[in-house]
Amino acid sequence: MLVLVTGLIVVFVASNTDPIKVAFAGFDWDSAPGWLVIVATLVVGAIGSRLLGWVWRVWRRRRRRLADELDALRRHAAGPEA
Repeated sequence: MLVLVTGLIVVFVASNTDPIKVAFAGFDWDSAPGWLVIVATLVVGAIGSRLLGWVWRVWRRRRRRLADELDALRRHAAGPEA
């Protein structure tokens, strides 16, 4: 599967070599290579995906830990079981 996806990406990048105009955040680049824009987008997407996955895991662990601490506090506040 990875070979198929990699092959499709290579074909896609190789098919789009014409220069394109890129305008982003006030910067204008009139003749950016199309393949460079595609590769940069893929790299930024991969890094962003990893970063958001890490943030999601941290958030889930924190939420689980806070729920466990709240449960322990409720059990402690209820007093010893008779």
